[in-house]
Amino acid sequence: MISVVVCSVNVDHAKQLKQSIDESIGVPWELILIDNAKLKKGITHVYNLGASRAKFDFICFVHEDVIFRTNDWGKLMLSYFTKNPNLGLVGLAGARYKSRTPSGWWTGISSVDCCNILNIFEDGIERRVLLTPDASSKLQTVAIVDGVLLFTKKTVWQEVRFSEELDGFHFYDIDFSFRVAAKYECAVTFEIDLLHLKLYGYFDKIWASYGLPWHALHSDRLPLNVGESTNLKRLERTVARNWLHRLRFEKLDTSDRLRWISASGSWKQPALWVHIMVFLFPRASRTIAQKFRNSQ
Repeated sequence: MISVVVCSVNVDHAKQLKQSIDESIGVPWELILIDNAKLKKGITHVYNLGASRAKFDFICFVHEDVIFRTNDWGKLMLSYFTKNPNLGLVGLAGARYKSRTPSGWWTGISSVDCCNILNIFEDGIERRVLLTPDASSKLQTVAIVDGVLLFTKKTVWQEVRFSEELDGFHFYDIDFSFRVAAKYECAVTFEIDLLHLKLYGYFDKIWASYGLPWHALHSDRLPLNVGESTNLKRLERTVARNWLHRLRFEKLDTSDRLRWISASGSWKQPALWVHIMVFLFPRASRTIAQKFRNSQ
């Protein structure tokens, strides 16, 4: 019933994932594991290759460094599509709003962000990242979905496919879910627990080299809003502020930072000027803040 496609570079993670799925999925399934340690292709190529080999009508694209914690999660996923014929994609994290401001899926806005993922933090303790605009909703409609898990129909993948112009490992999920959302509904489920062994990704020069062109390419369709708020100007300003802080200590040189400021339009908003200065000079601002705290 479900074809699970994995881009693999770690044998131990792959074995652990297979055992986890065997013990929890609850329906017939097949594993299509592409050894990318040998193939050495971008994830969009790997996912399209894997999906082309799928024999079942539903495909689950999932990272290999995860462990499923919910029994019969496969049955749950299939039930969502049975109940809603217009459903095209389900994940475990995403947002109801995709900004014009260059960013990942996260906005930092509680009424927008959706997530139910367990992470192992640096202290070795397992914690749940739970972001839910509506605590009563088990399945929340979103605009974009994070790539840790992407569950879709094979027919939807055949129609949309992953864009192999994105030849690395960034923005494949945002791009795919954004294009699926143009034709179908996308959603985040809060009924399936997944432990992600890798904490967070990096938003560095490579990320910027994919993210800035992607947002420019789709500027005529951004922002994409499936939430209730209609104050898009305020939403964009908040996303820009949150990402100015999110990116400040990433490995971005000054030219990358200036390009992001220009692309986001944050320089046009006086309310963000202080945040821009912190973004441009993060270490200096941290030193000044520390001296201020010490003087108190």
